[in-house]
Amino acid sequence: MFRDIPQQSEDSYFRYIVLTGYDCWLNSLSIQQRKKLWLMYFGDGLSPLEFEDAYSAIERGEISAFPWELALRLALEDAGITVSYENGYCVNDRSGKRISPDFSSELAAERLFAKLIFPKKPPKV
Repeated sequence: MFRDIPQQSEDSYFRYIVLTGYDCWLNSLSIQQRKKLWLMYFGDGLSPLEFEDAYSAIERGEISAFPWELALRLALEDAGITVSYENGYCVNDRSGKRISPDFSSELAAERLFAKLIFPKKPPKV
């Protein structure tokens, strides 16, 4: 039915139909869809446009980080990736190899991963 409607972006994984008056197209993604995006990143190193737009929208306060973090935590469990906050931060894959997400990465998925996993330090008073 919608095959002739052009895709909003060729770089997004899912296909979106823009509705007038809808606040942010990213809010249309279910937790399972977001989890699938995370698993694509962990499994294949892919970073579809959804991650770039989610990172930017969270930074601007336009969308909540909670559903992205929930989907991330579910994906981490499925991928066998562990996060430890004891003695600093440590992220390890299923085989125990350390993962070091970088805020300056070219991949938006990696930047969003780092943002959600490593909480901001509280401001000094």
